[in-house]
Amino acid sequence: MKQKRLPDAFGLRLTRQALQLLKERGIFAHSPVSLEHQHLAKRYAVRGLESGGAAGELGRYVTFTREDGRPIEWLHPVEAIGVNGLHAIVVAPVLVRIEMLRKGLTYELLITQHRPGVTNDGKRPPLETRLLFRGIHGRLDLDLSGKDKETAGTVLPTFYSRAGEEVGIPKRFRQSVRAITAAVHCDGCIRLNVNATSSNGILCLFWLSQPRGPPQRAGFLSVCVFVRNDRRRPAHEPGRCIPSRSDRHASDDLCLQAQVQRGLPARACAIPARGK
Repeated sequence: MKQKRLPDAFGLRLTRQALQLLKERGIFAHSPVSLEHQHLAKRYAVRGLESGGAAGELGRYVTFTREDGRPIEWLHPVEAIGVNGLHAIVVAPVLVRIEMLRKGLTYELLITQHRPGVTNDGKRPPLETRLLFRGIHGRLDLDLSGKDKETAGTVLPTFYSRAGEEVGIPKRFRQSVRAITAAVHCDGCIRLNVNATSSNGILCLFWLSQPRGPPQRAGFLSVCVFVRNDRRRPAHEPGRCIPSRSDRHASDDLCLQAQVQRGLPARACAIPARGK
């Protein structure tokens, strides 16, 4: 018998018109999660897909964290055909999914926790979904892909209750929500924006205000999240710089630079870096 799943397990509930418009703009964000059996570990785990991007006034992105809000290791990145699509696969015993939709300066936010349920009969357990936060018609009067792009990764939308009172986002998820707020402004997104940890090194994301020219000459705001790893990178393996598509087609645009590099462990941070 097919198990019944809660609506929140599928992510934000969008109208057919909204889904069709996102499809026409070429934005693919896969919000449903699934329960998978790990035969070697003899346990069930939750699988999710980090995905999404932006096109003009529209943006949608899905990412995942740990229960305490810390970045989670992805299984592996995905080099998808096209932009604004699949970026990485995440598998863990428990996942917290963060999904955001943007139309202009209005934001929708859904944060849910997913884990295998309890079963005593040896059958496949249900997928348990717990709602952690739901923000409706949030507002952020900043153009993070234009004149206010220097603040991308440091600001949050403001959400209100039906009575007009401000509703605070859980503190442990605010850093990830800041990053996903920038991600829904990532026009022509081709690389990870939020969940930046892997088992293969330290991945730092830089939202870069970059004129044409070498990246190291530009001033930028960096949003760095990573996992400690003692793996030594071979001498022949240099740091990789992966600019976004917008960097190749426009000057002074919001773009993404990802570098895999060795370094000292540090906490997730959002700090302004020096310019020239």
